[in-house]
Amino acid sequence: MDKKKWIGFDLDGTLSKTIAEDGIGHPIRPMIDLLLHIYQGKKYDVKIFTARAENPEKVVKIQEWLHFYGLPKLDITNVKDSYCALIIDNIAIRVHKDRGVICQSCLSDVIREFGLEVLNNQKNSIAELL
Repeated sequence: MDKKKWIGFDLDGTLSKTIAEDGIGHPIRPMIDLLLHIYQGKKYDVKIFTARAENPEKVVKIQEWLHFYGLPKLDITNVKDSYCALIIDNIAIRVHKDRGVICQSCLSDVIREFGLEVLNNQKNSIAELL
């Protein structure tokens, strides 16, 4: 059996609203719609990619959340492998492959979060984009 490439969706803040404690918030409709579109297209497998996967009890809670909202049963992981094609995540920053340069559209997020001082320490890469 040939393994397919997969696309991972983060849970908290991407597929579901962020809430306190170990609960899982309500689904975020645009991301759920994207997940379902990719899932139904069958070109890629779809997985939930979350740090919660390190705890089996939390995996069960995620499976229950998927079932409660009528979503397909998906693999839940916190491990990237060679079949991972894309991670959709609210905290990730895209970097140009093999260049060590943050993509232009993500650069403003880095500046907003960490300030210009972090860029000044990356003279040969990030700072060139300014």
